[in-house]
Amino acid sequence: MVLPLLAAAAAVVGWAVATVGNWQLGLVAAFVVAGFGVQRLYRRAHNSWAVGAAGELRTARFLAPLVRRGHAVVLHDRAIPGSRANLDHLVFTAAGAAYVDTKNWTSDKSRLTVQGGTLRYGRYDQTRALQTVVWEAEQAARAPRRPLKISLWAPGSPWIAVKCQWA
Repeated sequence: MVLPLLAAAAAVVGWAVATVGNWQLGLVAAFVVAGFGVQRLYRRAHNSWAVGAAGELRTARFLAPLVRRGHAVVLHDRAIPGSRANLDHLVFTAAGAAYVDTKNWTSDKSRLTVQGGTLRYGRYDQTRALQTVVWEAEQAARAPRRPLKISLWAPGSPWIAVKCQWA
C-alpha cells in the first residue's frame, strides 16, 4: 500500500518540477522523492526489527538464571512451520511449559495501561498484538508431541550445559 502511494507522489513531484523546468530536472526530482521515501520506509522496518531483537535478548538474559540453576530448559526463537512468525521463548519446568513472547515497549512517553478491558501502549490498542501472541501459543500447543531429549554435560567448567532438542 505504501509503495504505490510513494510512486504516485514521486510522479506528481516529477511532473510538477518538469512543468516549471525541464523533463530531466523533473526526472531527477521524482527519483529523489522515491529514493528518500524508500530509504525512510526500510530504515523504519530495520529499526523495528533491531529493537525487537534487543528486547528478546534482554528477556533471554532474564530467563538465563532459571537454566543455570537447573529450574528450567528454555528454547529461544523457534520457527513456526509454514509461517514467517516465530516463538520467542519456550520455557519448560517441572510445573509445566510456558510460552513467553517479548514486546519491547520502552518509550519514555508511553505507558502500558488497561482501559475498559483493552490493553493499550500509550494511546494505541494492543488487541491485535495480543491476538498474534495467542495464535503463536496455539501453534506451539499444536506441535507434534515428540519427546524432548535433554542432554546435560559439563564442558570443563563448574557450569552444566543443557542441550534440548526434539527427539
